[in-house]
Amino acid sequence: MTESTETIQQKEILTAKDVMGWLEISRPTLYRLTKKGVITAYKLTGKLFYKRSEIIEAIEAGRIN
Repeated sequence: MTESTETIQQKEILTAKDVMGWLEISRPTLYRLTKKGVITAYKLTGKLFYKRSEIIEAIEAGRIN
């Protein structure tokens, strides 16, 4: 079951799966954006997490279409 966009937008820390669903992008695209430094990923216990505010900032700056 996936979370609604409204629920995801209320969370500050997002999983890779949250981000992929919210932005409607594939895993390779998310990892490419991360590798290029468009968005920052934080690794904890082998999993990647993202800050919602940083993703919004990247969208507003036009780094993510």
